[in-house]
Formats: sequence, C-alpha cells, structure tokens
Amino acid sequence: MRKKFKSLAKITPFSAFVQFLFTFGLIDSIGLTAPAYGLLIAIGIQVTLTTISAQSFTKLNKMPIYSTILLSIFSLCYLKLFF
Repeated sequence: MRKKFKSLAKITPFSAFVQFLFTFGLIDSIGLTAPAYGLLIAIGIQVTLTTISAQSFTKLNKMPIYSTILLSIFSLCYLKLFF
C-alpha cells in the first residue's frame, strides 16, 4: 500500500502541472479550449502512469479514459456553443 501511495504522490503533481500549464500558460495561444485539452491530457497521463506503476497492463481501467473523453467533449461543445 505504501508503494502505491508513493507512486501516486509523484504522478498526481505531474498531472496537475500539465493541467496548470494548459489552463494558465497556453490560454493565450489556444484560447478558451485550453483547459478542456489540458484536462484530457492530464487525466490521460495520470491513468497511463498509474497503470504503469501498478504494473497492471492487461487490466487497464478504461472507465477513467472514457469519462475523460466525454467530459472533454462536453467542455469543448459547451465552449463552442456559448463562447
């Protein structure tokens, strides 16, 4: 259990940094869709790195990937419709 917590303690800040970079650093160049892309990439990184650290390649949990894609599509559509 301690090993899993240590791996998450390293992965989560990296994913948060990617989200921060997209939200605040790339908003001038990408626009309002930057947070949606950042969320998609950050959670994708988190799921991939967590799977690698847990060494469960055959049991890749696809639900976080699907929910991330749906949430990002919703965010992009919402931004396109209202902004």
